[in-house]
Amino acid sequence: MVDLTAFLREVDLTLSGLDEPDVRLWIERDADGRIVGSTGYELNTDGDAVLVRSVAVHPRQRAAGRGTALARFALARAADEGATTAWLFSRRSGGFWQTLGFAPADRD
Repeated sequence: MVDLTAFLREVDLTLSGLDEPDVRLWIERDADGRIVGSTGYELNTDGDAVLVRSVAVHPRQRAAGRGTALARFALARAADEGATTAWLFSRRSGGFWQTLGFAPADRD
């Protein structure tokens, strides 16, 4: 978890709540063992919805489809667990998420 925390800090993603029991996380490493990507989600108590979390790609690995692959991986695993709805918060990558079918929502 220490490596993942450092990676998420480096790519400026939130660390809050990553140790919660309903959070599932995956990492991708390069040949030297360094984290180059991460993905995950937090399952709600009913199991029918997830909050997508920690989808990140190291800056040197971007623009090669890794973010899309990581996001789709997390969404597929969430669906395998029974989730039918996915939400996320994004400060900078709304356009990326819209290409995956997400739409802006009112936080209220």
